[in-house]
Amino acid sequence: MHHGAYRFGRRNNFSATLCLQWCPGGDVEKELNKFCVEDVATFSVQESAWFDERVMLEWIEKCRKYIVVETSVLILDSLSVHKEAEIADALACTGTLVLYVPGGCTGVAQPLDVGVMGPVKQHIRRINSSRSVGRPKTVTPAFRRHQIFERAMEGLRCVSALTDRMCNGVQSSVPIT
Repeated sequence: MHHGAYRFGRRNNFSATLCLQWCPGGDVEKELNKFCVEDVATFSVQESAWFDERVMLEWIEKCRKYIVVETSVLILDSLSVHKEAEIADALACTGTLVLYVPGGCTGVAQPLDVGVMGPVKQHIRRINSSRSVGRPKTVTPAFRRHQIFERAMEGLRCVSALTDRMCNGVQSSVPIT
């Protein structure tokens, strides 16, 4: 298994967070957490694979609080879960100021969301469409979940250079006081 960290901003490494559609607290969640160490990726399961309040709080606890070394700004879209008081309080405790993108403006105001996640998803689709002919016809659900993890991590590695370029460009063009 390949392990790699996703890079962002001032060269802080942070782990990818993957949320899969499943019931929380079961065997699948335990299985996912054995794929790699938390420095590489963290996993959450949720019935619809969305970052609900529980998953957001897990992300803050497992990831965000370890990458914030000074007061920082986090730009989030206007999903209701992002605006919940408990989420805002947890982020504030990490030294994070949250700004919300108005509806319909995500593509302009969150370039990493569009410029990084789009290419990651395209890479994963490309990998899925070019699977080996020798692939076993019958696979277990556990095997499929592990393959999803591997493809997601490969997709993140594929765009890491793009991410670094984008972050460097943003840092050099935006005055931060």
